[in-house]
Amino acid sequence: MYDEATRARALELVASGMTFTDVSRKMGGKPGPAIIRKWSLNELPTGKRSKRMVYTQRQKLEALARVEAGEDYTAVAAEVGCSPPTLLTWRKLREQGGDEALITAVDRMLSVAP
Repeated sequence: MYDEATRARALELVASGMTFTDVSRKMGGKPGPAIIRKWSLNELPTGKRSKRMVYTQRQKLEALARVEAGEDYTAVAAEVGCSPPTLLTWRKLREQGGDEALITAVDRMLSVAP
């Protein structure tokens, strides 16, 4: 994490009219523009990472089917709860390795559950 002096200096530069990217560059690239933006919006990072979603093969295939049926992939991704690039990755994995390429550890655990 950054000290209060670094945060204060970054916010001072933003207040002077500099962009988040320019502030980051002026400060040697640390902190990055995203952190400076969060500071300026008072969205302080907690230091905790969000929990990563794990999707089953079935969920992935259903999402891909919706995209193939003509739905916008960004809208499908938002409803599913993943990023649009994740959907594109799933599609690429399936193109390269078939439906089996989308099997996850969750699927394996569910298949051995009584």
